[in-house]
Amino acid sequence: MSVITNFLYYVVLPYALALAMVRLSDRARFAHVDRSDIRDGYLREPPSTDEPMFLARVMDEDFVLSGVTATLLALERKGVVRIERVPTAWRCLRIDDRMDEARAAKALAQRAASLERETVRVSLAADVRPERLTAYERMALEQVFVDGRTSITAEELAEARLEVPAYLARQGRRLSDMATRDMQGRHLVEGVSPSLFWLAVVLLVAYVLGAFLLVGFDVLPMIFFGLPGLAMMVAYSRPREVYTAEGRTLLVRCHAFQRYLVELTRTRDARLTDVALWGEQLVYGVAVNAVGAAPRELFPKVESGRAPAAPDWYVAYARAHDEKNASSRPLPPS
Repeated sequence: MSVITNFLYYVVLPYALALAMVRLSDRARFAHVDRSDIRDGYLREPPSTDEPMFLARVMDEDFVLSGVTATLLALERKGVVRIERVPTAWRCLRIDDRMDEARAAKALAQRAASLERETVRVSLAADVRPERLTAYERMALEQVFVDGRTSITAEELAEARLEVPAYLARQGRRLSDMATRDMQGRHLVEGVSPSLFWLAVVLLVAYVLGAFLLVGFDVLPMIFFGLPGLAMMVAYSRPREVYTAEGRTLLVRCHAFQRYLVELTRTRDARLTDVALWGEQLVYGVAVNAVGAAPRELFPKVESGRAPAAPDWYVAYARAHDEKNASSRPLPPS
């Protein structure tokens, strides 16, 4: 093959395939929504009367935390739950000989650092009737009140996420599947067939085989020039969902409401307990990711690995305190 032919095959062809895949998958990308519609204009009222969980899904595929928080705020307005700020209570952490020194020191340091802080407590009303709740509301409550609890703090919820991650991950998938089905049922999004991905795989295999059959192993250095184009071709072939005309309108309204809250109000500084002050604007502001602090208050990020080490004397004191309490407990009946 001549130099020109090699250049066309190993450099031009991969990028031509990538551009063709971009065109084919344009409707499979969220970016096809006209950004000028989102950038221009504000919306002072919530974009729709849909449930906050549903609007959170419209805005973001990774919507579970913001959707659950927005649903709890809506339930607080209905009197189903109560959200309040309370001082962080000291809870004695049991230290036994099976825990190594480093792990015990970090755990104790975390507990000590949380003293005299405020936390968010979410309490469930005593007279809640599940049949009066929507499916989203029931699943949000199941996501928060783990193990049948009726009251939980933000720290306890973060610990539950570490203790039972499989359960909470399963609940998150259920929420995501339900929201996706609702969006498809209301014709807000339409699925894109994975055939584009398999087309990209076939083209990639055909390209490599053709190179080896035509030139042989000497083609390897030339293939590297086309690797970015081949990577682009595969990347743009991923199956995604695309908004219909109705879904696009709702998405633009959500972005306009988000822009109003972020640029013209102070809801970005709001807290979970400000729902009485901000009302629906706070509820739907959390749903459209305009109030970023509220989900972080309810779902704090636990980074136990970064906790400072507690002093050796404190670890020894905690162990002695545990042993003393254990020896003073009455023995179980034989």
